Amino acid sequence: MSMIEQAKDLSRTTHKGQFDENGQAYFEYLESIADACFFDEMKAVAYLQDAVEKSEGTVSINEIWQKFGDEIGDAVDSMTRRCGEAYRDYLLRLKQNPLALGVMLKNSAINCNSSSVSIQMLGSLTRIFIMKRLRFSMFKSLIAASRIT
Repeated sequence: MSMIEQAKDLSRTTHKGQFDENGQAYFEYLESIADACFFDEMKAVAYLQDAVEKSEGTVSINEIWQKFGDEIGDAVDSMTRRCGEAYRDYLLRLKQNPLALGVMLKNSAINCNSSSVSIQMLGSLTRIFIMKRLRFSMFKSLIAASRIT
């Protein structure tokens, strides 16, 4: 079984019965991020990015390292916010790993696009205002991450 298939299977099992704020199966959300990624390692990290945080203790970062190796394990670890960790510290760790940062950018783009679906019924001026705010917010987060040293 390929690395992507293994990551996909672990993600499907880990997130079974979990849903996002729109009622979509959480695994489908992760799959949409993986589909937007360019290469196998990114796709694997996209599937596994929330496995440790949202598994209720059934998946550990050590298990990810064992099954998928250092490159994938390090990226997933960079994307996993630790209990009690300040957001600034999380961003510091995240920006140190190009693979994790690439997946996070895809994640942000998917979030921005899915938000536009939920506001499509609004008037065009309101829609334009909200989309500009979403993009600005995403841009500010990226700038903040790049400035952290």
